[in-house]
Amino acid sequence: MGFKVSYAGLRCGLKDASEALGLTLGPQLEGGLFDLSWIADRPNSEWTLVRMEYPDWVSRNENLLCDLSSRFEIVACEVHEGVMYSAVQCWKAGRRVWKVSHTGSQGDVFNLDASGDLPAAFSVIRDTQVAAQNAEAEPTACDHMFEVPLSLVEAVLDFRHDVVFERNEFRDIFEIQRPAKPSLFSRMIGRVLR
Repeated sequence: MGFKVSYAGLRCGLKDASEALGLTLGPQLEGGLFDLSWIADRPNSEWTLVRMEYPDWVSRNENLLCDLSSRFEIVACEVHEGVMYSAVQCWKAGRRVWKVSHTGSQGDVFNLDASGDLPAAFSVIRDTQVAAQNAEAEPTACDHMFEVPLSLVEAVLDFRHDVVFERNEFRDIFEIQRPAKPSLFSRMIGRVLR
């Protein structure tokens, strides 16, 4: 079935990110690929990472991302490998700056929607995946365009949902538990975690 997750990078510290999202932090986690919701910061990175076990968390919380982006930049990604959907978007200064998405289940493996002031890495990533798609003997055998949003978020955050990280690659990593306060985000995520 594959991964069905959302994750985001918030350009702020772990404490600021968890408070802004109204999160209650659980125990510190150890090593491996964490199959649950967590928040983490990494040495030598200005991004705090938040991983949610809900593939539509980003699209359901765009208003929250817009509000929070007035305080710090946010890059958020959704992945649903079962239907070959991937999307990444960047929020800054209270507005979405750019977005790239791919929906492979629509029958068009070249489907790619891109808008806004895209990062410089976008065109190289897109062109590489278009060439790989064109090189396929059977054009629909492999969906290379699915990788475009995922490679772009990796270029920005230095993180991918499907890569196993060692515990020492994180300064702190905590499981996310029920939210601490009844913010809009708290009410939405609280229903899911019950």
